[in-house]
Amino acid sequence: MNKKPVMLITGSSSGAGLGLTKLYLKEDIIVIGCSRSKFNISQDNYHHFVLDVSDEISVRNMFRDIKKKY
Repeated sequence: MNKKPVMLITGSSSGAGLGLTKLYLKEDIIVIGCSRSKFNISQDNYHHFVLDVSDEISVRNMFRDIKKKY
């Protein structure tokens, strides 16, 4: 089981979301990012979902996947 904290950040591919993503990754926190566009950070502690947070089914699926892994 994972002992590291896990942080979910929406809009992680730009702006404040990107800044927070980089900050938490430096702190060795697992970051789950999501945005409407593809985004790649080559970090073991980063996982990205492409979705629109206004799409309830996509958000439910994302949380299901997060729960399974973490």
